[in-house]
Amino acid sequence: MVEFSKKEIVTQLERILAGPEIKKGTKIGQFLSYVTGQMVNGSQEDINQYTIGVEALNYPVDFDPQNNPMVRIHAGRLRRALTSYYSQQGADDPIRIDIPKGSYAPVFTRNHSSTWRNESAFSEVLSTPSIGVMLFRSLHDVEELDYIASGITEELIISLTRFSNFRVIGPLFREVIIKKNMDLYDIGKTYKIRFLLEGTIRKREESLHITVKLIDTLSGENIWGETIKCNVLKGSLAACEEHIVNSIAGTIGDNFGVMNTVLSKDALNGKTLSSSSYEAVLRFYHYIMVFTEKSYIEALNALENAVQQDHNDAFCLAALGDILITSYFAGYDEDGSVVDRVEELGRQSVALDPNCQQSHFTMAMIYFARSQKMQFISEASRVLRINPNNANLSAALGMHLWMIGEYDQGKKLMEEAIALNPHHPGWFSIVSYCHHYRNGEFVKALADAQNINLPE
Repeated sequence: MVEFSKKEIVTQLERILAGPEIKKGTKIGQFLSYVTGQMVNGSQEDINQYTIGVEALNYPVDFDPQNNPMVRIHAGRLRRALTSYYSQQGADDPIRIDIPKGSYAPVFTRNHSSTWRNESAFSEVLSTPSIGVMLFRSLHDVEELDYIASGITEELIISLTRFSNFRVIGPLFREVIIKKNMDLYDIGKTYKIRFLLEGTIRKREESLHITVKLIDTLSGENIWGETIKCNVLKGSLAACEEHIVNSIAGTIGDNFGVMNTVLSKDALNGKTLSSSSYEAVLRFYHYIMVFTEKSYIEALNALENAVQQDHNDAFCLAALGDILITSYFAGYDEDGSVVDRVEELGRQSVALDPNCQQSHFTMAMIYFARSQKMQFISEASRVLRINPNNANLSAALGMHLWMIGEYDQGKKLMEEAIALNPHHPGWFSIVSYCHHYRNGEFVKALADAQNINLPE
């Protein structure tokens, strides 16, 4: 990707501070000036709530970010102000400065706000849900970190390919992209990817610090970013890499993850320009996020239409079976014949693609509906072997395992699902609620019950 000089970034900062949204001398102006200065001077690791509070916002040295939320509040205000700036006065600025959620370190990208609205380019990139993975890079001249960076990149690609319906491209090489002077628009168009994932690795004493960010190549926005720390002394390097890969893959690739959240919003806003199958998948993901009557009807109709047009789409067949059996469990459809139809859809889907995780999940739900406990447990194990990083399916299986009396296994699986994806919906608290209620811990059970209905 295009790299910017310190002078170019400082000039862009001055443009922003001269605008009406973020004025120099205001709290958010001081916030942006500080983190941008730290970034261009190579001090990214020193950007945290405490340093921002004390050095940028002039709080006393005993400032405690755990008990004082003002840095987080100003960060939210700054993100909204930057969005407003680039939608109006800064629409034609050459460089975009963003503060991704989950991080306080700014990122700098080419601003192509007018280019992203080109419908033909949009259609080409959006033809399939897709992500490119840039080869992670070490920020130290140490060969050991280079092989760790390469290993994490490869493991991430493998892990992401386990999510159905995502095309994964990579590893992409930064040197090639810089040599060709490619910006985000060029990357998206050339490799036909909607999202770009990139990361850096630092080593501090015995800890690895992996900073990752996910970029939407259509909007040019950094839609997610996080720094993951792993203490090598407390475990093997392999366990450390596994933790990092699972955390990243689960957060961005899961049904409730960052990518599907963005894609579902596109479908709702009428931006989906590709096949009916693609739109049906997005409608399905949106339904399982919100569980409203409207989303159920729209997802059901879209999936019925998709399987009529393509009888060989394994995922859509399985998703249709999933939504039908869920409606049966919820009492929307009390006709017992729906179970027979779901079994037909599930078996057809498995035959078409034996490695489709959604196919086996639908079959597991059939066994659950028919009270075939051992077959359900066997099929659930198969689902988890295909992709242990799909937090949504892991949580659903954990809940059903609890319901058949496998309390410890169900609770463990749900806890793993929650750890995989911090963007999980409220119903992930159901097993915790049941566990606490069953053990007479009613105060904790009440807190869990309140979490279940919280909007995500």
